[in-house]
Amino acid sequence: MGKRHLLSAYEALGGDQACPLRLEITRRPYFLAPRMLGQTLEESGPNRVWGRRWSTGEDSPVIELGREAGFSFNRDAIMSDTMRSHRLILFAAKRGKGEPMADVLATLYFEEGQPLAETATLLEAARRVGLPHAEVESYLGGTDGQAEVLGQYLRVLELGIPSIPCAIMTAAGAGTTVHGSASVEVFRMALEKLITHFESLPADAKDPPPHKLAALFGPGSWAPSETPLEDVRRAFEADWQKQRSLDGGTDEKIRARM
Repeated sequence: MGKRHLLSAYEALGGDQACPLRLEITRRPYFLAPRMLGQTLEESGPNRVWGRRWSTGEDSPVIELGREAGFSFNRDAIMSDTMRSHRLILFAAKRGKGEPMADVLATLYFEEGQPLAETATLLEAARRVGLPHAEVESYLGGTDGQAEVLGQYLRVLELGIPSIPCAIMTAAGAGTTVHGSASVEVFRMALEKLITHFESLPADAKDPPPHKLAALFGPGSWAPSETPLEDVRRAFEADWQKQRSLDGGTDEKIRARM
């Protein structure tokens, strides 16, 4: 949802033809269910249905937000470990197909209800974006990319990103975030803030130091982590409890930002 609204806001500001900024979209991993890291679908429980936790009925806010952005959410989609799906996006990105892969996986999960822990789901995603079956199957059977995905996720927690969707935008040393499924207008105001900063810089100014949020981007951002999965689960749990404390001890307020 956020991507479509961001693109609409960018085009409303002139897009590549008139906007002084150039939009480059990249994905970074975030685990919706970190407690399931490393677990098979059978181990995590096939009855973990996202719609029963995040929405109630066809007129729920989540379902309605999806409709507004052109999505038909499947309330029977099963929550599961997403490590391999994040690794698959990284694999596809190195072949110039990261964004199409992320879009296909979102469709398979949120709209078609296919669990992301299933190898068949991931191979179908690879087929839809045109990646070689045998190469992808071999990659998924190993652990390549796992340390990089964990490193990115821990960096997200360190930067204080409490939930997704979260659009992180940086330009010319400035940065801003838009949490939740924000409207086109909210994205437009965030972009205008960056444009105002960019246009305030003298023409002969040296490149400013990158904003702290830029640590999630660039060639060095995929530094691998040697942190064990169990420690990652604990890091998530500590962050979740911190957010619950800030929100008065209610999970509902945290989920409302998603």
